[in-house]
Amino acid sequence: MSLKTLFKEVMDNYIKARTSQPFKGNRIGDILRKEIPQEIQKFDFIGDEYFIKGSNGQGNWAEIPWVAIMDKNITQTTMEGVYIVYLFSFDMKRLYLTLNQGYTKLKDKYGKLVAIKKMLSLALKIRSKMEAKGWNTDNNLSIGNEFYEKGTIFYKKYENDDLPDDETLKNDLHDLINIYKNVSVLSGEDKEQIYENEEDYIPDNDTSYNVKDELEYIKSYIKNHGFSYNDKLIENFYLSLKSKPFLILAGISGTGKSKLARLFAEAIGCNTKNGRFMLVPVRPDWSDSTELLGYKDMHNKFHPGVLTNFIKRAINDINRPYFFVLDEMNLARVEYYFSDILSIIESRKKDGDRIVTDPLLNKELLDEDSFHEYGNLYIPENLYFIGTVNMDETTFPFSKKVLDRANVIEFSDVNLDYFVGDIEEITEKVLNNSFLKSEFLTLNDCLDYREIIDDVILVLKKLMMF
Repeated sequence: MSLKTLFKEVMDNYIKARTSQPFKGNRIGDILRKEIPQEIQKFDFIGDEYFIKGSNGQGNWAEIPWVAIMDKNITQTTMEGVYIVYLFSFDMKRLYLTLNQGYTKLKDKYGKLVAIKKMLSLALKIRSKMEAKGWNTDNNLSIGNEFYEKGTIFYKKYENDDLPDDETLKNDLHDLINIYKNVSVLSGEDKEQIYENEEDYIPDNDTSYNVKDELEYIKSYIKNHGFSYNDKLIENFYLSLKSKPFLILAGISGTGKSKLARLFAEAIGCNTKNGRFMLVPVRPDWSDSTELLGYKDMHNKFHPGVLTNFIKRAINDINRPYFFVLDEMNLARVEYYFSDILSIIESRKKDGDRIVTDPLLNKELLDEDSFHEYGNLYIPENLYFIGTVNMDETTFPFSKKVLDRANVIEFSDVNLDYFVGDIEEITEKVLNNSFLKSEFLTLNDCLDYREIIDDVILVLKKLMMF
């Protein structure tokens, strides 16, 4: 089938598919993800150095579908770098062939306004370095997504009722491929200078999320990575962290406790690469908090623990969530090495819009130099503790103090019949801390929900009778 015919079929049928048809197994999705990339791959100027990917969304219909052509030496993801991409307008009246920029990682790092400023800066620099006759450079596109519009470097517009023939489409793409090859500004220090010189911008934390949609995305991400968990379990995981920043995952070995913690964190943008996810194996010889918080040596010098440094990073990045996982945390007695932290968690209180705690470290533990660096640390609102627990004869039981300060999820079922099959690749989706941040700390914070409070208290009273 010709490229023009495939583009036309998408433009004529996408809105109906998005608004009234199932996502999975849809013909329009197959065209975008498979058939159009296959047609483009047949062109003799598309070599092995190019990665072609189309998308109509990740688990749900996207408002703006696209087909991207990426030079593997520049980028292999549409989240960053420069690449060629066909963009369909939100009303399906226009198709744009563009040399564009990935905005996701820029937006997550700097926020919307600075990300747009940086993309416009790079676009101007590339345009100034090369001649691209016949290509628009005005950013006056009408796509329906501001980042796509502002990130465009060069483009051509095709109208739905006047799509060019296959030969014209092929020649235009060939021309843009040649432009793409000559964008030398993309490599090395030149790109870094454009993207990194300005002062880092911490994104706003006032984004409101549709929790149901985000949880569906997280479930799809986890399934895409080959793991099967009950939907209710993932929802429970989210609600447990939302209500308390300390969650214990308990069960027999091999039920996927640690993996769930890692995959959930990765799905919302927290991983070991960006330093927002850390898994620490608990050792049986832990008898105090020195491994986590630090200690003062015989020369009166303070040595910070792994958690202390992690907390410092989280405080300096307060609008993004951080996950600290204690693996097999009951190999040692939790009350011995975690009791100081439990007490600090219990001190959580509101300070304006922020949630703060008592200081993390006692002054006696710090020397004069380290006090300036670590003396003001506390457990921030964007830090979430997860402990995994294997319930067998080799581990220690939990005291009531620990259980009182944590939510506990028990793992018992393993789905051995699960099979992933052929599903679309799903990447992480960076969410800020408002997705997980607790809205209520005390009953006084939720007086507007008095009827719900009364119902919950009634249930708790009934439970107390057993």
